[in-house]
Formats: sequence, structure tokens, C-alpha cells
Amino acid sequence: MDGSELRVSPDGNDLSTYGGSKKGGKRHYFHANMLYDVLNHTCVDMVLQPGSEKNEDSAFLDLAERVEDPNVIYTCERIRMPHDISPARSIRKTLRHSNQR
Repeated sequence: MDGSELRVSPDGNDLSTYGGSKKGGKRHYFHANMLYDVLNHTCVDMVLQPGSEKNEDSAFLDLAERVEDPNVIYTCERIRMPHDISPARSIRKTLRHSNQR
């Protein structure tokens, strides 16, 4: 998964595309989060978010939930694993239950 900023012109009074950019400052843009199949060199799916609502973590979860193939390995740069899918959380939960016995 990877994200890219797509700059757009302002659309009247709609400020949903106006947000902080990874390049610094604020501008009007959409953030495209793409799921890419590296073996077949194709874009499999995409989540497009307005600049003010950019959230790569939620985009990753949305994309992962839509994949039906169980044999998928996800690679992401700089993504923070949400608590509900974190391996560390599963380990802590298992340890907590084993200590209660």
C-alpha cells in the first residue's frame, strides 16, 4: 500500500479537500491510497480521501477488509498498526489470560 497526494483546484466553498500536506503547509488535494499487486504489477484497489480527512491507517484497514484472497502479504511504509490488528495486543491478551489461572 502506498499513498500519493493529488493536488486539485478549490471547489467553491467546499473545504473538504483543504488540509495539511506532507510537503508542509496547507493546500487543496485528495490523498490516494493504493493497494498494489507487486507480482502482477497492477493497482488492485484504491481509497481516495479528501485532504482534510487523510488517514492512511483507516485507508489500509478499508483496503485490507475488501481483499478476499487469504494469501496476501501487506507491506506498508511508516504505517502504525491499529490496536485491533496489532500482534503485540494479541500477545498481551494471551499473557493476561494465562496469568489469571
